[in-house]
Amino acid sequence: MAIETHILDANRKLTRHTSQLLTIAPLAARKAAELLNADGIDISISPFKPGDAPASGIGGYSFSPYRIELLLDSGREDLSEIIARELPAVLGHEMHHCVRSLSNPNPLTLAECITTEGLATHFELQMNGGELPSLFNSFPDVHWRELLEKAQPLLEEKVFSFTDWFLGTDPERLPKYTGYLIGFKAVSHYKISRQYSDLAMMNLTADDLFKCLRADLV
Repeated sequence: MAIETHILDANRKLTRHTSQLLTIAPLAARKAAELLNADGIDISISPFKPGDAPASGIGGYSFSPYRIELLLDSGREDLSEIIARELPAVLGHEMHHCVRSLSNPNPLTLAECITTEGLATHFELQMNGGELPSLFNSFPDVHWRELLEKAQPLLEEKVFSFTDWFLGTDPERLPKYTGYLIGFKAVSHYKISRQYSDLAMMNLTADDLFKCLRADLV
């Protein structure tokens, strides 16, 4: 098996970036694969539909243990810089989802989603030289434990707004990327307190993560 990169660009919107993509993406995939013991994953790269791209200019999805889609804002003048700066971390994030989904499919509760996204976001540190994930560059000055308190009553719920908690559709109630930040900080705390690697935490359950938080953050 192998990890293969495919550029899907029938409209030729990414043509001037093809060489860069075919250099950076396989290198990043190889690094993530070594850290995660990953194999057998297809990575496709394509342009966003006009108007769909986030401010970062890049996004990604893990569709299964075997398939990742990365999307780029082909209209950005600084797309080369975005690819160089952001693509390795985004790719690593989605590859983490692929590997975790083999043994932990379909997170359903808010706690499970926070755990899964927190682990993948924390893994980005391995891909970007230890820099804080760019998701949090413009995060407001709110302590993550305040946000955790808001999440507590819903942690075991399967019916909740993923878009509110993770994508910021109601920013007056919850800052954009709140769920990612809670997960990132919770996993960071767990790793420091337990001295585990990202790979060793791959199968960390929401129950164990939040049990650790309840025991340590009192």
